[in-house]
Amino acid sequence: MRTQRRVFEKLSESTKVELASEKIELSLADDFKKLSSKAIKSGSNSGGDMQDWLDKLPKLLSTLKESLKDQQNVISLGEKIKKEIKELGVKLPSNIAKEIKGAEQWESEIKTIIKKAQGFKL
Repeated sequence: MRTQRRVFEKLSESTKVELASEKIELSLADDFKKLSSKAIKSGSNSGGDMQDWLDKLPKLLSTLKESLKDQQNVISLGEKIKKEIKELGVKLPSNIAKEIKGAEQWESEIKTIIKKAQGFKL
C-alpha cells in the first residue's frame, strides 16, 4: 500500500510539472500574440505617416536648398560690406555683424539637414 501511494505521489508531482510548463508556454504564446498585434498596429500607423513624410521630402529639400542660397547671398553681401567698411576705416555695425554670423550658422545647419535628408531617399 505504501508503495502504491508513493507511486501515485510521484505521478501527481510529474503531472503538476507538466501542467506548469504548459501554462508557462501558453502564457508566452499569449504575450507573443499581444506584442505581435501591437507591432503590426504601430507599423501600420507609422507606415502612413512615413509615406506622407517621404512624399513631402522632395519639396522640403527644394525649400532647404533655396534657403541655403539665400543664406549664402547674405554672407556674400555681408563680406562685401565688411570689406568696404574696413576700407573706410569705420566700425562694422553690430547688427550687420550679428546678421552675418546668423547667416553663417544657418548655412551650416541647413547643409547638415540637407545631407541627412538626402540620405532618406528610398
